[in-house]
Amino acid sequence: MRVLVVLGGQSPEHEVSVASGLAVISGLEQAGHELTAAYIDRDGSWHSVEVEGVLPSDADPGEWALSDPWSLLTASGTAPRVVMAVLHGPCGEDGVIAALAQLAGVACVGSGMLASALCMDKTAAGDVLDARGIAQTPWLGIHPGSTLPSYEEAAERLGSTTLFVKPANLGSSIGITRVTEATGWGPALSQALGYDDTLIVEAAVEGRELSVSMLGNRADGYEVSEVSETKPHGAFLDHADKYGDGAAMAQVPAGIDADLRDRVRATAPVVADALRVDGIARVDLFLTVDGQLLVNEVNTMPGFTAASTFPRMWAAAGVEFPDLLDRVCALAIRRHQRARLRTDAGVPRAAQHAAEVEEAADHSENSGAVTVRDATVGDWVRIGELTVAAYAAVPGRPWMPEYDSVLADTEARAGRATLLVAEDAAGRVVGSVGYSPVAGTDGRVGRARQVAVDPEARGQGVGSALMIEVMNRLRAGGATEMVERTADYMTGAQALYRSLDFRRAPEWDEVQRDGPPLLAFRRHL
Repeated sequence: MRVLVVLGGQSPEHEVSVASGLAVISGLEQAGHELTAAYIDRDGSWHSVEVEGVLPSDADPGEWALSDPWSLLTASGTAPRVVMAVLHGPCGEDGVIAALAQLAGVACVGSGMLASALCMDKTAAGDVLDARGIAQTPWLGIHPGSTLPSYEEAAERLGSTTLFVKPANLGSSIGITRVTEATGWGPALSQALGYDDTLIVEAAVEGRELSVSMLGNRADGYEVSEVSETKPHGAFLDHADKYGDGAAMAQVPAGIDADLRDRVRATAPVVADALRVDGIARVDLFLTVDGQLLVNEVNTMPGFTAASTFPRMWAAAGVEFPDLLDRVCALAIRRHQRARLRTDAGVPRAAQHAAEVEEAADHSENSGAVTVRDATVGDWVRIGELTVAAYAAVPGRPWMPEYDSVLADTEARAGRATLLVAEDAAGRVVGSVGYSPVAGTDGRVGRARQVAVDPEARGQGVGSALMIEVMNRLRAGGATEMVERTADYMTGAQALYRSLDFRRAPEWDEVQRDGPPLLAFRRHL
């Protein structure tokens, strides 16, 4: 697929973004994607280049041709399917690129506008976590127009004489000062106010710095990585310690016991859900000396350099960098397609949901009138016709003439799977399905292929009858589980699978080069 990678930006984290962006371009190129690279210089001008092969290591993005961002997103023939804005800090990580992509109708990696802005502003995120009762580092906010507290007032409120003064909307430890006495308070405030008009002051926490990363969307659940631990060389993890020579490298996986690992990995999704995070995130926590976990911050666009913690945590979980990038792009497309279904004025959602429930009914009162049998050569024309018709009737399905030709070719399908048909009481073929073992599983895993129900026969239990027969036959043949894949927009198929006790199985998801990402569902037989 074509991906637009955006790097640089106007924030003080510009150089970090460039390094991450170039690493992402290299990884996506290895994964075989078509790429356009867009660089935002420090003045806000956009430059772009079509990536053909590997970019030179000394590439100067500032020399790329000046470009218009809207044209990059919408130009006929070159518009991307996904935008990955590897921007850190304001004017990028705060949701503005997600908003631009949404207006252009293009999927965007990471969270939407609200969650991005919320996590960018540490005081806003802190308010939400406080409201949810989620433990976090003791903090106070300083907002435009508010009276600046004295060092003594802040120390008393936070219960600590060691305080960290930070710009609320920056990362990479830029603009942070550690203050231990009143003489350092004024300069710390002045430095932070040079970057942002909103500040956050946090109490120092004695303990260990742990992080965990996530992939997923709220609708489907999150996958959680291995836990990492970072040990700063100095009093705290400053910018030089993160990115300078001899930078502090996170230990992946962290040297912690299994119970603590489970606690950290269970905490992160709760935090992400509270802040409405989708796509990707890194959650940073403190483990206090008395064993409490405190949220430090949530990063919706973590670093993507070779030394960055986010990709290293996933590598420790067996997910290599090109595959990681494939997966984050697929997550973006999935969320985008789901949003399109919600806003498609031509699809009445209440009526569609009712149809999905009706189709998924496991024990329809009419299901007794449906008979499932083996297909014969004489059924092939009918199977092709009803399969094409069933897929064409799916709300939100894009026009796919080449795939429709594949669906119509029943003879070829019969060479890959055993075909069944469903007949109604009048003996009319109203549904079909194929089934086969999944390659490489020694017959232990089976799957149904192209479940299709005549649009005029929905609500008669046809889909359920076909799937139940497939499950019985696979079980009799020695299979112990089934895995099904379906496109995001095929919500009727998803409802059918869920009604038959299938559960989401993200580890079986598939990213297609020339088609929609496929969601996997799994159940034991």
